[in-house]
Amino acid sequence: GSLTVSKGLAFPSGKITASGNVGIGTTGPGVKLHVDNRGLTAYTDATVYDVLKLSNLKTNADGAPKGSNFAIGLSRWENPGNNYPRTRVDFKTTGRTTDDDSTPTTVMSLRDDGNVGIGTTGPGAKLAVKGDGTTTGYSFATADSAGAERFSVLDSGKTSIWSAGVNGTLADVLVLGWRSGAQSRYNKIQSSVSDDAGDGKIVFS
Repeated sequence: GSLTVSKGLAFPSGKITASGNVGIGTTGPGVKLHVDNRGLTAYTDATVYDVLKLSNLKTNADGAPKGSNFAIGLSRWENPGNNYPRTRVDFKTTGRTTDDDSTPTTVMSLRDDGNVGIGTTGPGAKLAVKGDGTTTGYSFATADSAGAERFSVLDSGKTSIWSAGVNGTLADVLVLGWRSGAQSRYNKIQSSVSDDAGDGKIVFS
């Protein structure tokens, strides 16, 4: 079946306007979809309230929930200097830390100052990445189109740079320099390895 709304449709917790705007938790939606949780209890309330949830649920024969969930949470925090209201958006998934789909884990946070946190809800930089605390786990890694690791940072701070090369031939590992228009100046760190153990070398140029 279908529902045609020509003059607007109000329901207890929202409204569909004649122009096609949908409000959930609000009767005055000014955009195509406006969800207002209205969960704040006080100006000091910093609780993360989920405003959107997507689920793909499955229950085992023993009744254990084994599905998956994705949620977007919204919270406020105050600037300590002037008490201005601030906004943080959390992206959450379930299932990683428990054997069910009911406990969410915040995997990424976005604050109104443009700071993005991966693994942390309090990013102090434009991009803050927090590892899993194992010292051997990855905090950051990149790979080439074939999937070969090229750059990685472990929880311990150990950093590795891998450059594709030919056995016995120098390959650029790191290039440092400046560029202005068509002009450039740079220094390079090059490395080579051989099938013979201990026959590698590093060249600074």
